[in-house]
Amino acid sequence: MKKILLTAVLAASASFAMAQETQNSEVLTNRNGVAILPTAGTWAIGVDATPFLNFAGRVIGNVAANSPIFGQDFGIHGRYFLTDNTVIRFGTNLGFSSLREVDFVPEAGRPADSDAEVRNIMRETSSTIMFTAGLERRIGGQSRLQGFYGAELGFGFMTRDNTRWIWGNDFSADYNWGTNSSRNLRSSNGLDFSIGAGVFVGVEYFIAPRISLGGQIGWGFNWMIEGRGSLETETWTGTAVETTTVDNSWRDSFFGVGHSAHSGITLTFHF
Repeated sequence: MKKILLTAVLAASASFAMAQETQNSEVLTNRNGVAILPTAGTWAIGVDATPFLNFAGRVIGNVAANSPIFGQDFGIHGRYFLTDNTVIRFGTNLGFSSLREVDFVPEAGRPADSDAEVRNIMRETSSTIMFTAGLERRIGGQSRLQGFYGAELGFGFMTRDNTRWIWGNDFSADYNWGTNSSRNLRSSNGLDFSIGAGVFVGVEYFIAPRISLGGQIGWGFNWMIEGRGSLETETWTGTAVETTTVDNSWRDSFFGVGHSAHSGITLTFHF
C-alpha cells in the first residue's frame, strides 16, 4: 500500500508542478458553508497515521492485533500558515523499543530433589528523538486536493541497543565457573548525534473542513556521529566478585544520501 501511495504522490505532485496555480475568488466550503481549506494565520498539528492504519488492517484481516503504540516510531508535525500558500513547518519524531528475555535456570545450591529455579533477565532498549524545521509551498488553488513541496533541516539523538543483564545466581565460592570467569552486566553504545537536510514533495486531501490525510516523500542527506560505548562486567577472582567498566576502543561516523524519514501517511488537523 505504501508503494502505491508514494507513486501516487509523485504523479500528482508532478502534475501540480507543471500546471499553473489557479486561484478561485470563492472560498471552498462544505454544504454548511464551513471553509474547508486553511488560510493565513492557521495553525495545524498532525501525526503519522501509518502505525494506526497498519493496526486497523491487522484487525480487519483477523491477524494478531498487537498494540499500535509500543515499539513504534511516532512522528508529530506542526505548521503555521504565513499566507494561504506559504507555510512554516516543524516536527519531532519519537521512538522507543524495549526487548526483555527471561531464562529459567536451576537455583544454585538447591537440593538434588528440588526443582527451585531463578531467572536470568536480559533487557535491551533503544530510543530516538528527532527535530525538524522547514519551509513549505502549497499549490492546488481552491481544491480539496493540495500539492506541496519544500525543504527542511533536522537534527536528533539516538541510543541503540543498550543492554542490561540481571543474573538469578550471584557469583560465590559455591557458584562460579572457575577463577577469573566473568559475565556481562551492562552494555552501552553511547549517545549518537545526527544532522541532516533535504527536500520533499507530497499531496494532502481534505476529507472534512480543516481535516486532511496526506503523504509525502523526501530526499536528503544525513550525517551521524556514534557515541563511544562501554561494557560493564563482573568477574569471580577466586575469593570475591570484581566489577569492571571498560570504554569501547572505537567511535564511528556515518554519512548517507537517500529517502528521508518522513515518507508515510499523515492525519492533520487545522485550527
